[in-house]
Amino acid sequence: MTRDLAGLLADTVTETERTLPTELGLEALPGMRRRVLRRRVVRHTIETGGVLAVAAVVAVGAWVGTRHTPAPPAQPTPSVAPSVAPTPAAGALGLPPALVLPDGMLQDSRPGWALQQTRPTYTGDDSDGETADVIDLVSPQGDRYRVLDLPSDAEGQPTLVAWTSGATSALTVGWTDQGTVGLSTLDLLTGSSTPIAGTSTFASTTSSVAADGSVVWVDSGSRTADDGSVSQEPGGLHLLRPGHAPTLVARIDDPSAVGADRTSVDPTSTRVVVNARADGKRLSVYDLATGALTPVTVDATQGVCEVVSWSSATTLLVVCHATASDDGNARRDAALYAVEVDGSLPAGGTTTRVVTMPDEQHVPRGWSGAWVRDGVVAFGAADDYACETGVEIWDGSRFTVAEDLAGADHGSFSAQAAADVVFVDHSPACEGTDASGTWTAHDLSTGTATVLDPGTRDTPPSGTWVSTTAAEVVARN
Repeated sequence: MTRDLAGLLADTVTETERTLPTELGLEALPGMRRRVLRRRVVRHTIETGGVLAVAAVVAVGAWVGTRHTPAPPAQPTPSVAPSVAPTPAAGALGLPPALVLPDGMLQDSRPGWALQQTRPTYTGDDSDGETADVIDLVSPQGDRYRVLDLPSDAEGQPTLVAWTSGATSALTVGWTDQGTVGLSTLDLLTGSSTPIAGTSTFASTTSSVAADGSVVWVDSGSRTADDGSVSQEPGGLHLLRPGHAPTLVARIDDPSAVGADRTSVDPTSTRVVVNARADGKRLSVYDLATGALTPVTVDATQGVCEVVSWSSATTLLVVCHATASDDGNARRDAALYAVEVDGSLPAGGTTTRVVTMPDEQHVPRGWSGAWVRDGVVAFGAADDYACETGVEIWDGSRFTVAEDLAGADHGSFSAQAAADVVFVDHSPACEGTDASGTWTAHDLSTGTATVLDPGTRDTPPSGTWVSTTAAEVVARN
């Protein structure tokens, strides 16, 4: 299953990706490793398991955040109804069953629906490869319709990055003719792909997707020449809004020096936050329209702070913890803070400690949060620097576990949210194979969880499955 871009600076997987040049350098990696790493580089978040046509719905305990007024329930079923009985879509090894997409259903999709790209990849002693590359439209109830069947040798092998409900095109990332990574617009009706000029600096490890479908990323400024030499140029914060050319929001002289390797866009798609100091206690908030900078100071006693997510258009939820501890686990003395971005102080507004967490409690992973509604955030929880332990929800007064390891030793989790539904992607491994992961939609308004993908797969042509899912993109608008 895919992982979002959340993770601590010491996350082994993220650190591995960071050792690559800005252009990602994937062309230097052989065969299967290149395919697997490319899929991991565009995992998102994007912030980004198969879905059975008939999903299992499991009742869960009533969600504790009842003190908040729930958002109006999503209208998950498009008004376009098939004129004939549903027809199964063509299948392939490793693909979940799907139905043929009725005319008009994509255009009539609503917030809370998702596009999922499945690219079953296997490796064995005799051969390795991919059995298919498809994009499906998936409802929160588990209905799945085949949107597009891409050729397995599609030029650039595009992978989903962003999509908004009702749109017939999506943003993808893939290989360019120059051997670098760039963004393209994929026509979901025809399969044609149009490269977007000026996006060769895109790095999904630093990117975030706004509710309106805009994509923001940090260019580290690192450049690798043909002879392998590396030079450092000024970096920058870039923005691509749907239907527009990419723009430079702000220059960042040396993003790596200040830890500006993560981004988070506010719920109104208006502003973005990045680190302004490596310990996370100074932040830079930029207006995406004007580039205007609001410096923000996190007034916390702990040694390290990390943004979890925006909790409203003006407030950041930040986790702070110790720099080191006697047992080697630095995630001690942890607390959550609400940091007001706007205010009369020279550096943003006030910092308020909202909860102190005991050392045995799993701590929100930095930059892993998904805004559900004002005051309510879903995030990946962790007890060390390697793996997540589940997805939890903070409602302003308490934590609720949406999904956890369920007895397993380790795993990785990521969350997306739309229309009061939290989508949880779970892989039983922190890195490497992820073919047995699950994808679940947790409806906070009804207290039910719909298993979109139970993680079962048929037998690959050879060897074992390396991965099956390329990306999951949930429409928030």
